[in-house]
Formats: sequence, structure tokens, C-alpha cells
Amino acid sequence: MISHTAFDKGAGFGGPSVEWNWKKPCLALACAAAVLVPALRSTALAAGAALLLAAALNVPVTALERHGLRRGWGAAAILLGGAVVLAALLLLCVTEGCKQAAALTGGDLFVRVSAAAEPLLTLLPAPLSNLARRGLRWLTAEEDGLWAAAGAWLAEQAAALAGRLPGMLLTGAVTVFGAFYAVTDWRRVTGDLSRLLPEPWQARGRRMLGHLKRGAAGWLAVQGRLLAVQFGLLAAGLALLRVEGFLLLAALIALLDALPLLGCGTALVPWALLTLLEGEGGKALGLLGLWLTVWLCRTLLEPKLMGRRVGISPVWTLLAAYLGARTLGLAGLIGAPILLAAAAELFRGGEG
Repeated sequence: MISHTAFDKGAGFGGPSVEWNWKKPCLALACAAAVLVPALRSTALAAGAALLLAAALNVPVTALERHGLRRGWGAAAILLGGAVVLAALLLLCVTEGCKQAAALTGGDLFVRVSAAAEPLLTLLPAPLSNLARRGLRWLTAEEDGLWAAAGAWLAEQAAALAGRLPGMLLTGAVTVFGAFYAVTDWRRVTGDLSRLLPEPWQARGRRMLGHLKRGAAGWLAVQGRLLAVQFGLLAAGLALLRVEGFLLLAALIALLDALPLLGCGTALVPWALLTLLEGEGGKALGLLGLWLTVWLCRTLLEPKLMGRRVGISPVWTLLAAYLGARTLGLAGLIGAPILLAAAAELFRGGEG
């Protein structure tokens, strides 16, 4: 016979042992389904992104709540403000890109390239100089065909993007609205998530989340400091070069430099080459010097800050960003270094 004491202590139906027994296989089955089934995988990724965004919003929303603003209004204000800033940056990028494209396709691009490159070609040995001149003549003769091929490729890419756009918009909407609802009712959401875990896992899970939060916060703090320094250098350099709208351009280039696999050279080096083709050699040299200054500053500061605050080498951050970009695209490019920093904090906490 089974005594009443066993049931009273939780060993019978409904007790912790039964809860442990049924929650473990259910969690394993749910994780396997989320990985193997495409629809569930995309839903799980959107839900995870929404919860991460809600966790990031929880701190400022809680601060606004202490000042008398309801959580829903605070979350809406922050999300709308972020959407406005992103839309403005996107509009600025598209506008500047269209201007540069119009300048490039204005005609005689390779003729200008040949004229600008002629002084440099005279410094090369005769065989290399002749080979380069033949290549430039071919480019000049085939300029119309090359632009037509580039236009066809861009049209193909735009059509592919248009086909994926509805799904991207739906995922973005689910992520944003999910984050809004989650941060508005944060205590209930976190309570529901904690009840999904067996009781012995809950305390361990809270410690793990604490380590992950500290690691991600440390990485973001380092990137924030680097971003501020890069913005200051870029704004000062562009102001000295008398570039119109230097503050907005400095912000855009600094954000580009924050992406691990790109950097400010992605914008400054082509800009310098185009400026050289337009006959402004001094400005082109200034842009190249600004790029070298910003690159050296980041190269010298990042290892020191990352080692002090996060405790990982930038080389692992670079490899994590590359792996994330190859597997998840832009989201992996941005999110993989954050997860790496969080994992480093988690392992340090486990060792301690």
C-alpha cells in the first residue's frame, strides 16, 4: 500500500516528482519540434526575439513607470521613437544611395577613371601599365553593357526581396507587438515561463539568466563606448572636411562601423575614390586619413575594453559574427557576438 504520507510529501499524483517526470519529455519534444519543423522554428525565433526585445525594454519602461507613466504608454513611446529613428536612418541611406547612383550612372565613369589613373599608370612597369590601359579601354567600350547588366542584376535582387518582404514584415510585426505585450505584462510573462520549467531547474535557470544578462550588458556597454568615440572622431573629421550634414553622416558611418564584419571603411574608402575621380584629391586624402584614424582607434581600444569588461578576445567576437552571418544573416551578425559574451559570463559564473 502507498501511505498518505507519500502523497502529502508530493511523491504521489500532482507532486514534484510527477511534475518533473512529465515536464522533461514535454520540453525535449517542444525543443525538437521547434528545431525540425520550419513553421515552429520561425515562430520560436520570432518569440525569442520578442522576449529579448522585451527584456531590453523592461529597464527603461520600469524607470518611466516609477515616474508615473503607465507601462503600456512607456513601451509604446520607446518603440515608436525607435521606429521613427530607424525610418529616418533608412530614408537617409536610400536618399544618399540614390544620389551616389545617379552620380555614377551620369555617363563617362570609366573615362574619368582612366584620366585619374593615368598618372599612376606611368609609375608601373611597361608590361603592367600596358595591360592596365587595355583593361580600362575595354571597360570604357563596354560601359553601356556593364551598366545594363548591373541594372538587370539589381532588378532581380529587388524582385527576390519583394517576394520575401511580406514574410519579413509579418515577422517584424509579430516581434514588435510581442515585445510590446510582453513588457507591458512582464511579471505575468516571466512567471508563465518559469512555470514551464521543472522546479529543480527554476533556481538554476534564474542564475543562468542573470549571467547571460550581465554578459550581454557588458558587450553592449563596450560597443556603446566605442560607438560614442567613433561618432566623435567622424563628426570632427567630416566637419573639418566641410561635408554638409556631417552629424547625420557621422552617425550612419559609426553605426556601420559597429557591425563586426563591415567597418567604416565600407563607406569611407569608396567615398574617397569617388571624390578622387571628381578631382578633389585633398578631400579624398582627408577621407582616407579619417578612415585610418577611426580604424586605428577601434583597433587599439576594443581589445582593452573587451578584455576588461567582457573578458573575451575580439578574435572570438569576429568569428562569432562571421558564423552568425553565415547561418542567420543580419540577425546572426548582430546577435552572435552578444550571445558569445553572455556565454562567456555564464561559463565564468559556472566556474565560480
